[in-house]
Amino acid sequence: MMTELFDHTDPQQAAIDICTLDATLQREAIEQWLVVFDPWVKQVAAGAQTAFGRGLARHKEDDIIQITRMAAWQLLEYYCDNPDKAAKVVSLRAVLRLQIRNNVRDEFERDETKGVRGVRSMYRNARELDNLESEMAQDLHRMPTRAEVVAEWNARASVRKDARRQGRTIDGMHFGFHENTPPPMEHEHSYVEYHDEPDFVLMPLESQEFRDTVVDYAGQKDQQLGIAAGVWLDESQAGARTEHGIYKAIKLAGNYRNLAEAREAVEAIRRLSIVVLREHYGIDSV
Repeated sequence: MMTELFDHTDPQQAAIDICTLDATLQREAIEQWLVVFDPWVKQVAAGAQTAFGRGLARHKEDDIIQITRMAAWQLLEYYCDNPDKAAKVVSLRAVLRLQIRNNVRDEFERDETKGVRGVRSMYRNARELDNLESEMAQDLHRMPTRAEVVAEWNARASVRKDARRQGRTIDGMHFGFHENTPPPMEHEHSYVEYHDEPDFVLMPLESQEFRDTVVDYAGQKDQQLGIAAGVWLDESQAGARTEHGIYKAIKLAGNYRNLAEAREAVEAIRRLSIVVLREHYGIDSV
């Protein structure tokens, strides 16, 4: 039976509790947190999935859950290093959703935008590496080294036809949710070269209240800016964003003269969104 190092009923209070522990106990506590609150993490992942209004195959759903687990691990480590940030957070769920938005979008749009078939998600590989590591630990009666796990994985993959093109051969960089390797973040920004959206695009659904507040404040500043905010944040206008891209959709709806003006509007909305997050939700940049 594991020792309770934190509140086991509230994930946010638990995160704050972990920050107050001695540094020698924090890693163990984070591992416990990920076990105790895994159902909550899965709920956050599910919310991120439905935010895009699309169905998911089972394997994709598992990938999004793995992304969320990795992000939660990173976030808890960040708060241990910056306990003052943890104390200021009003909604841990909202912060975690903001942390995973780029990765989740990329998982949804991988097949649609890149046209690469047979390439497996690095998050699925990371999840399956965890399983293989556990299997080998039982057989060896000790924890295998990273090199041993990679060698075993590639040995099993070698019987496949063209395993490299299928994304089945790996090296050490594929380790993700692993005690000796920080979560891989190279993938987070890879979507930028395939999209005309700015790298700070908010998830289409964070919360109805948040979106409405930003749109309302933008409209109070300028009617045209309010229209632009609606295009960016309103779920009902997702089709326009998908068809035209965020800048062109804002240009058309807001009657901006060119894409440069649309980009300036997006910058203004971004700044306003940050103010709303900070002033209304106590969420600072992390």
